Amino acid sequence: MRSSFAVIAVLLVGCGGDDTAHHPPDAPRGGCQSTDCDAVATSINGLSWLSSCTAPASDKTCLSSKISTSGTVMGAPGATYQVTIRFRGVVELKSYAGGGGTTTGYWTVGGTAPNDGYNVYELVVTDPPQNYFLNNGPSNVQIVYPLDYSETIQVATGATLTLSADPVDAGEVKNVDANLQPVSIDGTSVPQPYDGQFMVMDVTNIDSI
Repeated sequence: MRSSFAVIAVLLVGCGGDDTAHHPPDAPRGGCQSTDCDAVATSINGLSWLSSCTAPASDKTCLSSKISTSGTVMGAPGATYQVTIRFRGVVELKSYAGGGGTTTGYWTVGGTAPNDGYNVYELVVTDPPQNYFLNNGPSNVQIVYPLDYSETIQVATGATLTLSADPVDAGEVKNVDANLQPVSIDGTSVPQPYDGQFMVMDVTNIDSI
């Protein structure tokens, strides 16, 4: 377990009005060809968080703060949609467990997040209610990994999606690999290599149910 650190800052990122949370109007809508699907895509495309290192803590860790961003699904009244989202970022890994969760690679549906000192990266949907963990893997590994994968979720019109990063001990692993070199990933608006960890989600397909 990493040692605990004092929280020195709190950064909340809202939807729009900040370059870490953007909603491009031309988000792909895939199989759903309607203005309603355009509205769904525009309302949640580009949600992101950037968790910068605010101060060094050790050769492999630094201080960081809890951060979240959210969007409300716009669409036809009473409608539910299947939305495929591409997740990209540079993150540390964490083990999740229990609660009926199912895991595919870095992606965990449901379950719980034991407090083992490693950061909880989560997407929460209010309708239909479901939580998703985004950085599943072994805890106690003090390097970061580049993530680039896609998953499909259900969202209803009016649902709130919240993408969050919770450094449970107020710290995070620095952006270094096993050779202490920074990790980069292409295709996002985040400058690379980023001094910290980040996650960006982009809508790639929408189908009405």
